[in-house]
Amino acid sequence: MIKIGNLILPSDLIWDNEYDNIRVIAARERTLTGENVTFMQQVQDGLNIDLVAYSDSGWMTREQVDALYSMSQDVNAVYELIYHTATFNVRFRFEDAPVIETTKLIKVAGINETDLFIGRIKLKEV
Repeated sequence: MIKIGNLILPSDLIWDNEYDNIRVIAARERTLTGENVTFMQQVQDGLNIDLVAYSDSGWMTREQVDALYSMSQDVNAVYELIYHTATFNVRFRFEDAPVIETTKLIKVAGINETDLFIGRIKLKEV
């Protein structure tokens, strides 16, 4: 199951960047004597979590997409994300806008309740 707050999402959304998160950062400087010094620190910031619906999996309904857009309007909101067996506290990743990118799976004119969407949901662990 995949759930953000009270919104249940398709269980086949893919956590696209699960292993892209860097947990250690380093900076290297040269001293006056020419020696290299490396400073390393564990990242205190949370994980970036991108949930993606591709053309072959994770299709979202219009109702789900509308709910996500509505949730993303609250800049101070923190939601519980359940991603199968893992649980995170997340917010929308506003510093990497747009936080929700969607497009219709089948390009037809008009607004239909039966429309299905693919796209990306950008979240940040807090």
